[in-house]
Amino acid sequence: MKNKILSILLPLLLLSSCGSSDKSETTNNPNKDEHGNYLIDIYGLNDFHGAIISNNNPSYYEPGFGKLATFFRNKIAENPYGTVLVASGDMWQGSADSNLTKGKMLTEMMNDVGFDAMTIGNHEFDWTTEAIYANKELANFPLLGANIIDNRTNEIADFAKPSVLIERGDVKIGLIGTIGIGLENSIQASYVENYRFESIPSIVKEQSELLKSRGADTVVLLDHASWTSIGNEQLPIVNNRYVDAVFSGHSHRYDKHTFKGVPIVQTTGNGKEIMYVQLAISPGGDVSLSNYDVLDSYTHVGDLKEDASINAIYDYYSKTIIDDIKNEVVGTLSSTMYKEQLTNAAIYSMLYAAKEVDPTVAMAVHNYGGIRVGLIDEGLVTYGDLYKAIPFDNDIAIFELSGYEIQRFGGRVIAEDGLVYNPSEQYKIAVISYLYEKQNLRKEDALFYLPDYTRDYLANIFRIKSLVNPSIFASYNLNVIKD
Repeated sequence: MKNKILSILLPLLLLSSCGSSDKSETTNNPNKDEHGNYLIDIYGLNDFHGAIISNNNPSYYEPGFGKLATFFRNKIAENPYGTVLVASGDMWQGSADSNLTKGKMLTEMMNDVGFDAMTIGNHEFDWTTEAIYANKELANFPLLGANIIDNRTNEIADFAKPSVLIERGDVKIGLIGTIGIGLENSIQASYVENYRFESIPSIVKEQSELLKSRGADTVVLLDHASWTSIGNEQLPIVNNRYVDAVFSGHSHRYDKHTFKGVPIVQTTGNGKEIMYVQLAISPGGDVSLSNYDVLDSYTHVGDLKEDASINAIYDYYSKTIIDDIKNEVVGTLSSTMYKEQLTNAAIYSMLYAAKEVDPTVAMAVHNYGGIRVGLIDEGLVTYGDLYKAIPFDNDIAIFELSGYEIQRFGGRVIAEDGLVYNPSEQYKIAVISYLYEKQNLRKEDALFYLPDYTRDYLANIFRIKSLVNPSIFASYNLNVIKD
C-alpha cells in the first residue's frame, strides 16, 4: 500500500515542483528579448479630436478608430502580456460623431480596445467639466491630470488622477499624466475658471518617486504639451530621469527624438500616426530603450479591416443620435474650399446672421485657430463636414466696442461692405465666446446674442446659395480689416 501511495504522489510532487519555479518563469509575462529582458510595448495617440471615421484621401488621410482598433489588437496579440495603450489628451472634441455624444462613443471604443490611461487635454474642457465627469464614470481607464489644481480646494481636480500603476506579469509600469502650463488660456475662460495648471517638474518628481516606492519598474509621462523644444518645464524631468519615456501632445507636430536617453514622441494628430516606445526591463530592474518610433498610419493601418466590435458601437450611436444631423447635405462646393476661404465664410455668416437681428451690426470676429480643417473638398457638403471644420460650441454675442477694444481680440475681423475702419469709432460686433471671455466681457452684458453656433450660420449660407463658389470668400472679395 505504501508503494502504491508513493506511485500516486510522485507525479503530483513533480508537478508541484514544476509549478513552484521562480517568478521570472511566471506565465502571463511580457515577451523577452535575447538577453532575457522583458519587453514593454507602449502605443499611444495624441490629439485624436474625435476622428472616428476613416478618410482615405491621401492628402489628409485619417484611418478612423475601427482600423486603429484592429492595429492595437494585433499588437496586443504579438505581446499579449506586455502591451500598453495610452492617450496624451484632446481625444474627444473635433467631429460630429464624437461631439454629438460628448465623447461618450469614443470613450466606449477606448474601453473596448483596452486603453490603460488617458491624459486630460485642454479640449477635454470644451463641454465644461460636466462632460469630463461623465466620461470619467464611463471609462474603464483613469483620466490623468497631476497638475490640474482646483482653486477651491488647492487639491488635484477630483475628476483626475495624478498617476496610475499597471502590471504586466512581473513588470509594473507607472503612468503619470500632465497638461501644459498656461493652456488655461486655450480654453473658454468660464469653463476653466475654477482650475489652474501648475508647473510640472516637482509634480512629476513626486509622482515618480511615489510610483517607484510602490514597485514601479519603469515610469512613463503622458504630457499634453509639446516637447519639440526642451525648456525649463522639461529639462529637470529628463536630467534627473524621473521618467523613461514621454508621450507628448497639443502642438500637432511630428516629434521623434531622444534627449538624455529619454525617447520623446508626438504625432500630428487625428490618428494619422501612432506613437510607439519599446522598453526593455532586465531581471535586475534596469530599464533601457529598445525601440521607438512614430508610425505612419497610412502605411501601418491603411490596409487593415475595421474592427467589428468598434463598428457595432459606431452603428448604435449613428442610428440613435448622429446620422440625421451629420448626413444632411447643406449645399455643394464648385471647387475645393481652403482654410482661408472657410474662415472668411464662417465670419461672414456670423456677421449676416447678426445683421438679420440688428442691421446696424457692422463687424464679426473669429479666431483662425477655431477652424480645424485645412480644406473641404469640392462637391456635396454635409453638415458633418462643417461640424468637423468648426467643432467648438462657442456662443455668439453682440457688443458695442471701440476699434481699439476690437483690436485686442486678436482674431480675424470682417466688416460690412464699404465700412472704413477707424480705431476710435464705436462698432457693433459679433464675437464668439472664446474671444470675448478672454477680454473679460460677459454674455449678460451683450446687446443681444445669437441662438446657434458659427457652423449653423455657415450651413445656412450653403443652404441659401445651394452652389457655393469658394472664391467669393477670398480675402480680396471681403472687407477683411484685421487678422
